[in-house]
Amino acid sequence: MLDSNVSIVVPCLNEEKTIGRCIESFIDNGDSFGRSELLIVDGMSTDRTREIVDSYAQDHEQIRLIDNPGKRTSLALNIGIGNAEGRYIGFMGAHSYVDSGYLKSALTCLEDNPDIACAGGMKESTGSTPFQRIVSGVLKTGTASGSRRFSGSFKGYVKTVPYGIYRKEVFETYGRFREDLICAEDFEFNMRLVRNGEKIYQDSSIKSFYYPRATLHSLMKQYLKYGFYKSKAWIFYNTVTAANILPAAALSAGIIAAVLSFFSRLSAVILCAGAGLYVMAAVLSMCVRIRSLSDILLVPVRCGVLGAIHLSFASGYLYGMMYWILIKIVKRNTHGC
Repeated sequence: MLDSNVSIVVPCLNEEKTIGRCIESFIDNGDSFGRSELLIVDGMSTDRTREIVDSYAQDHEQIRLIDNPGKRTSLALNIGIGNAEGRYIGFMGAHSYVDSGYLKSALTCLEDNPDIACAGGMKESTGSTPFQRIVSGVLKTGTASGSRRFSGSFKGYVKTVPYGIYRKEVFETYGRFREDLICAEDFEFNMRLVRNGEKIYQDSSIKSFYYPRATLHSLMKQYLKYGFYKSKAWIFYNTVTAANILPAAALSAGIIAAVLSFFSRLSAVILCAGAGLYVMAAVLSMCVRIRSLSDILLVPVRCGVLGAIHLSFASGYLYGMMYWILIKIVKRNTHGC
């Protein structure tokens, strides 16, 4: 059995294009990697992912490939927790990679601050294709997520962090990730910790990078799913933030104004004014990233991507609210019978 300080769990399914970069980045952490283990929890990939992981595992005993027949991310996270040998347990996406000082920074933060239950850092998007680089530019403005904390130099206490690293005992105290959530399971768990008085800390020296979706369709599908399941986290588990609910509220107001505009000129004016303000805000936020002539030419494209992200998330959130409220009412009536 390894004397591991930290176990990193990586859910994985058909990630042959990025899993090698992910593993290499942990190996590049040097001595810190020697005191850690990397658990690749694979949802029975049908591409070369498992072959690639096996090739690394032959040379590094810290790397283990574990099966996840259920395929779902939340199942993979909990399988990883059950197999983890480290005093700390962290999580990373297979389409991500980490800075060379990632493990050292994370362990230092946790060991120097015994009151912290979870530590995380900045997550910067990157890209290997033109579309991914466009999406990365949009995400770096902070207007897609409602906050620049995840991609900036912020340090301090927060409610949630991407790719958190936890003390192992928090899972023994508060349970594991909810397996009924297809996504947003980490968001719900972090909110659970905060509600119980635990502290989550963000340190920008804990750096990771990730590749966004490769097509507009897959990007919109991703954010639609985010919105849908974050609404479930609110309805069932009372976990909500302003950044999550504002896009849905804006879309609701827009739909109402659009319907009323058929009967009221004032509503039409309000709708046009709201749309105009949104476009102006989007353009201004994209202009912040201008560094060259090509950036100027890409402003309309980036604004379109930003709008697609907001529309997808808000639509998923609104639909999810109606769906999960209905489910909750049905469950309450059923139990009451």
